[in-house]
Amino acid sequence: MKRIVFIGDSITCQGQYISNIDAFLSLKYPYKQYELMNLGVPGETVFGSSEPEHAGGSSARPDVHTRLQKILTQLKPDLVVACYGMNEGAYKPFNEERFQKFKDGIIRLHDAVKKSGASIIHVTPPVYNGNIYGNVLDTYADWLISQRYTAEWNVIDIYGPMKRYLENKRKEPALPVAKEAMHPGEDWHFIISKEILLSLGQKELAKAGSIQDALYFVPEHDTIMKLVRQRQEILKDAWLNHMGFNSAGMNKGRPVGEAIARAAVISRQITHFRQVPPPNPFGHALIPDMIADASIQVINGSFYCYATTDGYDNGLKTSGPPVVWKSEDFVNWRFSGCLFPSAFGHKYWAPSAAIAAHGKYFLYPTINGFMYAAVADKPEGPFKLATGKDTFYLPYTPATLLKSGEGKPPHGIDAEIFVDDDKQAYIYWQLRKAAKLHADMVTVDSAITMIKTPHTVYSEGPIFFKRKGIYYYLYTVGGAEKYQYAYVMGHHSPLGPFTAPTGSNIISTTDYKRHIFGPGHGSVFNIPGTDDYYFAYLEFGRGSTNRQTYVNKLGFNADGTIHPVSLTMEGVGALKKTKSLHSLPVADVFASSVRPNLVIKPEGDTLFRRTESFAPQFATDGANGSRWMPASGDTASWLMMDLGKVQPVKRSDVYFVRPTAGHAYILEYSVDADNWIPCGGHADLKTQSPHTDQVKIKARYLRVRITGGVKGIWEWNLY
Repeated sequence: MKRIVFIGDSITCQGQYISNIDAFLSLKYPYKQYELMNLGVPGETVFGSSEPEHAGGSSARPDVHTRLQKILTQLKPDLVVACYGMNEGAYKPFNEERFQKFKDGIIRLHDAVKKSGASIIHVTPPVYNGNIYGNVLDTYADWLISQRYTAEWNVIDIYGPMKRYLENKRKEPALPVAKEAMHPGEDWHFIISKEILLSLGQKELAKAGSIQDALYFVPEHDTIMKLVRQRQEILKDAWLNHMGFNSAGMNKGRPVGEAIARAAVISRQITHFRQVPPPNPFGHALIPDMIADASIQVINGSFYCYATTDGYDNGLKTSGPPVVWKSEDFVNWRFSGCLFPSAFGHKYWAPSAAIAAHGKYFLYPTINGFMYAAVADKPEGPFKLATGKDTFYLPYTPATLLKSGEGKPPHGIDAEIFVDDDKQAYIYWQLRKAAKLHADMVTVDSAITMIKTPHTVYSEGPIFFKRKGIYYYLYTVGGAEKYQYAYVMGHHSPLGPFTAPTGSNIISTTDYKRHIFGPGHGSVFNIPGTDDYYFAYLEFGRGSTNRQTYVNKLGFNADGTIHPVSLTMEGVGALKKTKSLHSLPVADVFASSVRPNLVIKPEGDTLFRRTESFAPQFATDGANGSRWMPASGDTASWLMMDLGKVQPVKRSDVYFVRPTAGHAYILEYSVDADNWIPCGGHADLKTQSPHTDQVKIKARYLRVRITGGVKGIWEWNLY
C-alpha cells in the first residue's frame, strides 16, 4: 500500500480535489492500494506569524510545522503533497518580509519531509478571484515553480491553469465565476486534481473537462464519486481528531478504528460498482473478430468458417486478408497465417464453403469484385487459383469464374456452391442467378437461370441447401441496418421451379426490441447425421464493414417451410463435446487506459441506436462481441488480470483486435503487481489468433503488453 498524505489550508481541507484523485486512482489502479489521507487544516500557513485581523483577532493561524513531525513519525507517509501560499500573503499587497517567511517555511517543510524518507510534491497556491492579491500569488507561484530548476523539486503548477480558466470564464458572460475569492468551486477543484494527475503520468486526462470525463471508463462514476467523497470525509475527520489537529468549527469525527471499518464497507461498495461493466450491445458473436459473409461447414468432424475479414476502416474499398477460422467445438476458434497467399493485399470477399472434389478442395471467393475458383490440398489451404497463373491484378484476370463477352466484364459476386445427391454441382450468385458447374469444378455452364422470387430488388449473399428432398434458396433483400433474408423452396431441381411459402417468406429481419440490426449475408449449415440446421448471419450494428457474425438455430414446420428466425445474440454454445483445460476464473481485470465510448452513427435507419464501450472486463467475458481498447496515444497499452490469489497457470490464449494484421506482445506475471517476470509473447508480428503461450508458473497477476499491431483485445483466457 502506498500512503499519500495531503497537507494544506482550507482548500485542501475542503477535499474535493483529493476525492477526485482518490476516485481516479481507486478505479484505474485498485490493485495498487493507494491510501489518500486528507490532513488539511483551515487557515494554515508554513510560518508562525498571523495577521491581527485573522478570525477577528481571536486566534492565530495554525502553523504546519507544529504538527509536521507528528504526521511524519506516526503516519509514515510514502508521499506528501503540500499546497500552501494562499494565506501566507495575508491578503495584502506584496510584502518582501512575508514573502521571505513563505520561502523559508516551504524550504523547512521540504527538508523535513525528505529527511523522514518520504517524497514530497509541492503544489502552487490556487488562483485568487479578486483584487491585486492575485499579483502576490503570481510571485509566490513563480518562486515555487523556479525550484523545479534551481533545486530539482517536484512542483506542480495549478496557479497557471486556474488563472487561464478564470480569464476564459470572464470572457464568457454565460459562464459562472466563483463568488468566493479564495475557495474554489468544484470546477476549480477538478483543475487542481487534473494537474496533479497529469504530473503523475495520467496523460489521457489532458482533454478532460470534468471528473465525469476523467472517469468515463466506469458507467457508475457519479455513484462512485459520492461514495469516495463520503469515505474521504469520514477518514479526514477521524484522523484530524485522532492527531489533535481539528480546530473550532470542524467536525469531531469518529474514533479512527470505527472510521476505518466504515471506510472499508464503502470501499467494498466502490469495488462492486467498479466491476460492473457497461452494457455489451454486441452479445455473443461467433468469432472474436469482425467477419462477414460467413460460409460455415463441418469437414471431418471439425468446424470451418470461411468469411470476409472486416474491420479495416475503409468500407468496401478494402478488406482484411484471407483466413479460415477452425474450431473443434464451435466455441473456441483459431486461425494461423494466410489462407490464399496470392490474394493477400487484394479485396477478398464472401468466400464459399470449401467443396471436396477430385481429391482436393475448391473455394470460390470474390476478389477485387469478381468471382474466382481456387484449389488446395487441405481445407486449411494454402489455396491458389485453380486455373491460369496464380496472381491477381486490376481490374480482373483471365481466371475469373465467369467470362467476359461482348465487351462486358465478367460481373458477379458472392458465389454459393451446392452439390446434389447425384454429385452434380451448381453455382448461385448475385442477382438471383444460377447455373450448373461442370465436373472440372471451374467451368460455369453457359445456360444461366434467373431464379424467380417474390422480391425483385437487388439481391446478394445467396444460400442454397437441401433438406428432406426440398431445395431451399435464400436471398437477401435490402442492405445496411435493413438487411433481410427471404426464401423460396422447390421439389424438382436445384434450378427450380421454386415457390414462395404461404404467408411470410422473410426469415430474418431487424429486431428493434432486441436491438439486432440488418441480419444479412451468411450461410446455413447442418450437423451431419442430424436434422440440426443453423443459420449464420452478419449483424450491421457497427456500421460499414465492421460487422460480426452470429448463429441461431433454424427451425422447420411439418410441411418444410422455415420458421422465421427468432434472432438472438446469445449464440448456440458448443455443438460438439471435446476435452479442454480448466479455464481459470478472473477476480478482476485492469487496463493502462480505456478508449472513450463510441456512438455509432446510423447509415440507413434513423431508429438505429448503439454505443460501443471498451471496458477491460469485456476481454474476459467470453462473449467475443465486445472488446477492450486503450485510449488513443496510450503507449503502454497493457491489460492485466487478477486471479484473486497465487495459483498455477499453464496456458494463456489472447485474441487481439484485428488479428489478421499481426501482433507482437509481452506476457508477464507477478505475485504482487509490482515485480514482473516475462513468461511469453514474441517481438515479431505474427498473424494468428489466439496467440498461445504454454507457461508453467504460479502467479496472481498476469499482464499483456501490446508492442505491435492494433492495440486491443477481444478475449483473453487463462488455463
